[in-house]
Amino acid sequence: DYLRTGDARPLGGVFYHNAMDVVAMAALLSHVSELLADPYSGRVEHGLDFIALGKLYEDLGHWDEAARLFERGLELGVTEADFGVAVKRLSILQKKRGDVDRALRLWEEAARKGHIYAHIELAKYYEHKMRDVKTSIKWAKSARREVERADLPAYIRNHWLTEIDHRLTRLARKAGL
Repeated sequence: DYLRTGDARPLGGVFYHNAMDVVAMAALLSHVSELLADPYSGRVEHGLDFIALGKLYEDLGHWDEAARLFERGLELGVTEADFGVAVKRLSILQKKRGDVDRALRLWEEAARKGHIYAHIELAKYYEHKMRDVKTSIKWAKSARREVERADLPAYIRNHWLTEIDHRLTRLARKAGL
């Protein structure tokens, strides 16, 4: 109607709604700014929120702060699925930061809970860092058992099995088996 008549009165509700959206965005910006300035002030209460902030800081390249945020999120507790995602990101971040001991502890904890990637990371660690092919084979085989036990879509199962079998073949050659 406005285009035909030029009368903007019927659009009053739309203008009001848009104005409220702008006010809400300003309030949200203020809240997010406070969270980012000091996430430990008590404004962030849930583990998953700390993990989300950790992902943001990681993406921004602030690895030390990202690691602290991931750790805090895990301390507060998260679901098992979120635990797996958070520990995976944190362990890889610790590896990038050079804190292999911390990454190793995280992989061991995740492996105990059946996370396949952790078994693979442990196989890589023992092969490349410790030069312990026998232990690397043990971790690769345990990864394969986890895949066989897991209820995975066929394409994911095949991806893991292909990667693991390739690793096991290479490790067997290295070990002279």
